Amino acid sequence: MFEIANLKAFRDLSADQKRHTTLLKEKKIILYAATLLDSENLEVVSLCLDILENFISNEDAHACLLSTFGVYEALEALSIKMRNKNEKLYQRSVEITDILRNSAPPAYNTRSRLKTGQSSRRQQLFSLFIEDLNKQSAVKLEKVLTKIRGIISFIINTEIKRCTVRICSKINVKEVIDKIFNKCCLKALVVTKNLQTGIEEFRDVSRISPSKSYLEYPEEIYSPKKTAISEKNLVQNSNSILKSVMNMWNDAFYW
Repeated sequence: MFEIANLKAFRDLSADQKRHTTLLKEKKIILYAATLLDSENLEVVSLCLDILENFISNEDAHACLLSTFGVYEALEALSIKMRNKNEKLYQRSVEITDILRNSAPPAYNTRSRLKTGQSSRRQQLFSLFIEDLNKQSAVKLEKVLTKIRGIISFIINTEIKRCTVRICSKINVKEVIDKIFNKCCLKALVVTKNLQTGIEEFRDVSRISPSKSYLEYPEEIYSPKKTAISEKNLVQNSNSILKSVMNMWNDAFYW
């Protein structure tokens, strides 16, 4: 299985702390392991934790892991998922998450990479309800979203017909929704939630201003399952395993 072979190669590489600077230079690489924490294959999940534990053992790598959106969040999601399913994987994910949380500066928010006073450049999080979203349409949706400049990350959940997107200030949510409709023929509604009442509402941005801040979905209840990452088989066509890994990720990922 190529996926397991790739992870084993990455695990062996990350076991050497001297290689960490090179491996973490391209954040898409560590996101590969973080994304696969959502796999139903427990061997894959265990290998991903092996990789993350290798990096966690190096305190110099903590800042990079914390600043890479999707790593901490994927670990949190795994701990919730495994709480009543697999005690060993649950404990491992909790331990890594705790180490990262404790290594963060006091004022550091691992779920928000925003800087005070930079509201014009801030990121925004939106939850989209797509009634016709299913496994087939999700494949096309993912391809479209990875090509939209300004999307930082996204999560697709076909079970609840939701797509959560994080975007930068260069694009607004209406542009994203328009491209989804034009390319996928999928109608997307913005989901808003009142934190006090817990009530959700679906809003059509064609009828309201897309710049309204109340359209943003509360990050406090955001629990990602899949980010804007796609996978590609690692082809060992080089004498250097490290070079092969770097080439694979450079060609395969959009961030």
